[in-house]
Amino acid sequence: MLAPRLRNRVFDLWTKFWSSGMSNPLVAVEQITYLLFLNQLEKMDKERVAQGKTSIYEGSTTIEKEVETEAEDGKKIKTKRREEVSYETCRWSYIVKDPSYDHIQDVVFPWLRQIDYILYPPEAEAEGEQPPRYLEDAAFQLDRNKQALLQESINIINELFGSATSANADLMGDIFEYLLSEIQSSGKNGQFRTPRHIIRFMIELLDPEKNKPIMDPAAGTAGYLINSVLHLKKKATDPQTMRVEWDGSPHRLKGELDLNIEQSLQGEFFEGYDNDRTMVRIAWMNMVLHGIERPRIFRGDSLSKQFRPLLENKKYKYILANPPFTGTVDEADLHEVLKRKGTNKSELLFIWLILELLELDGRAAIVVPEGVLFGSTNAHKELRRTLLLENAVDAIISLPSGVFQPYTGVKTSIILLRKRGELPTDHQPQTPLVWFYEIAADGYSLDAKREPQPWAENDLWDGLHKYHELNKPDEDFNYYQPRIYEERWREVDADFLKIFPELDETLGHEKGQALSIAERFVLEVQAQAIPTAPQPFTAYVGTAYGPAVINSYKSYVAEGIGPAAEAARPKQGTTAQYKMVREALHKRLRDIKGLFNEARKELLEAEQDQSKRALNAYGYAALKPYLEQGEAETRALIEGWVEAIVTGLGQNVLPQLDEADRIPTDKQAVRQWVRQFAKLDGYDVQLQDATQPPQPVPPPPAPEGEKPRSQPLLESKCWATPVRVWAQDDAWELKDDTGQVVWQGSHDENGQVRPEYVRAYMSEGKPTNTDLLEPDCIEANEYNLSAGRYKPFTLQAVSYDPPADIIRALQTMEANIQAGLARLLAKVEGIE
Repeated sequence: MLAPRLRNRVFDLWTKFWSSGMSNPLVAVEQITYLLFLNQLEKMDKERVAQGKTSIYEGSTTIEKEVETEAEDGKKIKTKRREEVSYETCRWSYIVKDPSYDHIQDVVFPWLRQIDYILYPPEAEAEGEQPPRYLEDAAFQLDRNKQALLQESINIINELFGSATSANADLMGDIFEYLLSEIQSSGKNGQFRTPRHIIRFMIELLDPEKNKPIMDPAAGTAGYLINSVLHLKKKATDPQTMRVEWDGSPHRLKGELDLNIEQSLQGEFFEGYDNDRTMVRIAWMNMVLHGIERPRIFRGDSLSKQFRPLLENKKYKYILANPPFTGTVDEADLHEVLKRKGTNKSELLFIWLILELLELDGRAAIVVPEGVLFGSTNAHKELRRTLLLENAVDAIISLPSGVFQPYTGVKTSIILLRKRGELPTDHQPQTPLVWFYEIAADGYSLDAKREPQPWAENDLWDGLHKYHELNKPDEDFNYYQPRIYEERWREVDADFLKIFPELDETLGHEKGQALSIAERFVLEVQAQAIPTAPQPFTAYVGTAYGPAVINSYKSYVAEGIGPAAEAARPKQGTTAQYKMVREALHKRLRDIKGLFNEARKELLEAEQDQSKRALNAYGYAALKPYLEQGEAETRALIEGWVEAIVTGLGQNVLPQLDEADRIPTDKQAVRQWVRQFAKLDGYDVQLQDATQPPQPVPPPPAPEGEKPRSQPLLESKCWATPVRVWAQDDAWELKDDTGQVVWQGSHDENGQVRPEYVRAYMSEGKPTNTDLLEPDCIEANEYNLSAGRYKPFTLQAVSYDPPADIIRALQTMEANIQAGLARLLAKVEGIE
């Protein structure tokens, strides 16, 4: 999660790029990503050199440069000359010092276009495998006249990543994901961005193992692959160390990763394809920005006859995909394996493709439009028959229709399947029953805004828990949710350490990392047992230091009583004396107010940024009431002090502030009070307890600072439906060659269908007559997989009026109707 201040800066940057003449918002993201990528490359090069590899900045190029010289007659003339420029000037540290448009256009980008050859030299590739060249057509598209925008962009990125820290990779990835989330228009050919919490949910369902190939045939910006990487890191990280946001976003994944996971993160086990060149380039850079050294992202149409994995008969253990929903495919370019499936609909062909690409017992999670589950064409039914009878459908999870807003409102589901490949010898379906789960709430509003709702019901956690922990129950009325709590994070950066320099020694190694209140002020919190949830900690700071702020106003003004009296003494007994004293004390009030404003601007986060967008400003929000109260109470005292000073001058009796309210007040003291409120600044993050599995609600009483969750379910969100159930036929007989009855009835005394009955009515693995099946099973319903079709009916008790009251109400209603008819008849007869 990006801090609001950083998010606003990145948003401003993206907006300026987009409005600079780039009509496609994806191009604006691409251009900013180039700059992020250049920043990351220097860090990567340091690691390469440390491993004994050649620096990527070795070598030089020759450019033609225009120079201005003075002729003999004194006139200025422009000439061109060739100049050799070292690739060392492509380092980010050099670009920051001289962000020249010409240098980036003429030197940096030509070097960037050959970075693939530097990172992956042809001789280092496996024989016969031509590596993709991701950046060979990279172009810098910023207008030459936008030098100021270029300067600002480089300054912002350098500010964000000014120091090499362990947090940089996470921050870089967060910025990239945020940029992608700002693209509010769908792409071409049905492409759109899959919400990251849905991606994480699907990956958690599959729970992929390390060092097993994971593939996405419609990769887009590589969201599934990147989150698979994060999932493996999460599994290898101590739950006490990491933090997981309420929607599943993991943070601080820096546990001790074993060698196998480190090897898998080189990119060998993550493979993605997309037919859009820009998408492929962005996906590749996205993977690199997330720490994958050699991503395997390829350009290609996954349904085409040229699709490499199909040509090479390559297989994968896991496949995750949200393929294009709508559209038809040119059959002339369709792969031969897919031509035989009898359809040109892309949503069906992608599922056939995934079945082809999975290894035996390989698993897939696929987002499909609901039409795939109940479509009535032969192609739809044949696909579902193959999935259910020859493979294993582990689950159908129905998603609400607003999940993909603002891109589309189409209703979708997730299919979880397992590759089997053929029917068993007994001709029973490979899928004995299908587990359905109906998600009605995913933690976000289901309108176009998709506002986060961290404290609301979230069926994703309930469904995930039931799928894994309870062995997919038929029905379960418990509702499982993780414990959600709130922390206030703030990045340990130069601004923070300037306010709290004493923490540099203990937190200096955490620069670039966002820490909670408890982590930033650990000694104070432990020594005084301070609650660190945002609201209780705010109350603590206010109670501890608010009165000092109020009394600072009073004390500072009260210290001016003596000088004011002395200055007014010569005018004793006149109107001017009142005026002089009053003005002197009000000046003191303005001065103390100015000291607080000066300290506030220096130490506290502002209420809004340069674009006038509101920020949190928690410190100032907590301090403001005490400033207002201090000023109000001091104003009220001033009037009494003025009267007392004037009337008491003759007796040399001046008003005094109560001893309890006196507090030494100067610029340094004011700064210290405001500094205490600076502890409250940051941004609130809703987290789930990663150390405990979801628990059924209602939970134990919520600790202070937390909110209660929902109540148990009135009806189950999950149910299981058998694929094939034979209807009982007591009249069926099996006779031997002599005509003697061997078996009577289709089922034995235990209610189990007889194998002989099954064999008698099976043809090519399916019943010859669906009337022989129970009407509620899936096979009897043309393999329909719509979750709602099999949802059990739940009887619920409702309140009702006593029967006598209902009868009386009906009588009254009848009487009113009769009276109305009588009046109507009288009018009709009167007219006649």
